[in-house]
Amino acid sequence: MAQRIALKARAQGTARRERERRHITMPRSEALDELTWRELRGVLDEEIGRLPDKYRTPLVLCYFEGKSHEQAARELGWAKRSLTNRVCRGRELLRRQLIRRGSRCPRPHWWPHWAARRPGLPSLRC
Repeated sequence: MAQRIALKARAQGTARRERERRHITMPRSEALDELTWRELRGVLDEEIGRLPDKYRTPLVLCYFEGKSHEQAARELGWAKRSLTNRVCRGRELLRRQLIRRGSRCPRPHWWPHWAARRPGLPSLRC
């Protein structure tokens, strides 16, 4: 029994080291990443600009200016729940616009990854 446990631990350790080695040696193309971000930012700016004002304003306040839902609701004179609903609806409309445009991202699940690399951009929350 002890031999079987030792063999299993050894195999798991070997597999873990191999995964770590592959992760460490993966090439990172920061220049390409920055180019992709600039292109995505242009598309986002354009598509956000096409949203109706009642959806665009809360998205800009919460996601680009970093305000909480409470702060944005207070600034606009809306109930927090109304603002949250409009943020969620605005995200859905934006998602549909991006799909129509040919975006490979059917949901804005990529946003936290982009925002984490860009200081000043909060993560999406609904």
